[in-house]
Amino acid sequence: MKTITKKQFRVLLTLCVFALVASAVAGVLDSWLLPQPLLDYRQSQHGVRPRVSEVVISILGIPGVIACIVSIIGLYRFWPCARWLSVAAWVYLLIWMAFSPGPVVSNAVSGAFSQCSTLLAGAVLAIVYFSPAADWFQKKELPHAV
Repeated sequence: MKTITKKQFRVLLTLCVFALVASAVAGVLDSWLLPQPLLDYRQSQHGVRPRVSEVVISILGIPGVIACIVSIIGLYRFWPCARWLSVAAWVYLLIWMAFSPGPVVSNAVSGAFSQCSTLLAGAVLAIVYFSPAADWFQKKELPHAV
């Protein structure tokens, strides 16, 4: 069995981030990619003021995003805490998404890139936990002076 190299791992992680960014960029193209009834629905929601609970729930997503960014940096740098931080950020954001207010309207291109990002993130987590690459994230012990 061939093992993955650090460079290959970083390429996989970069592809995951790229897919996530591409999903967000494709979301900006909604006016060209969504059917007219969904555009009309979104337009009807623009003047609606959010309730306080919706604002609070939205703000609660910020720690998850920060943890996600730090964990990605940690995975690039092979920090020992990056593995558990990645899982914690992913779980936090999944729970946060379940309580996020209102429906989510996105176009097919954005959804496809989002699914690719999720698939690649799962592959990254599988590699850092269940392959020889897990050793890259172990704390390095300093040699004891005798």
